[in-house]
Amino acid sequence: MMRNKTLMVTLLVALAAGYICFFTDWIVPPRIQVDVTTRPVRGAAPEGGVLTPVFMLDRDAALTSIQVVAVSNVPPGAVGKVAWQVTRPPGGAPVRGFLFDDSLPGAKVVAKAQPLVPGGVYRVEVAAGRLRGQRNFVARAPSDTAPAE
Repeated sequence: MMRNKTLMVTLLVALAAGYICFFTDWIVPPRIQVDVTTRPVRGAAPEGGVLTPVFMLDRDAALTSIQVVAVSNVPPGAVGKVAWQVTRPPGGAPVRGFLFDDSLPGAKVVAKAQPLVPGGVYRVEVAAGRLRGQRNFVARAPSDTAPAE
């Protein structure tokens, strides 16, 4: 009889743990939503260049790491390579957005910004303590955008 009670309690605990793991957000680390747009922010883009990517976050975050990695539609040797990476010490000023190759206060450049390939797919990855976020984006040339009418 005692064995049946122990088995039932063990089964109940296992079902509760499974529910918590698979159907709640208690264990999942919080995420930062990253949005990317391209704009002619720093004047006209050079011939063969791309518009400056602008990264916006869904909340103010004291970023500790920013990394842009080439994903596809780039020369074969560049796939998986870091196009830009900076780190900041914890406790820095929170930011809501930043530009590609932007100098954030207190940031240390780990990998200098490489020129982006027009039409290339890149991934931006950000971290702020336990918060993480990422987004793929396409580097757009000025000719890829339709003129405003």
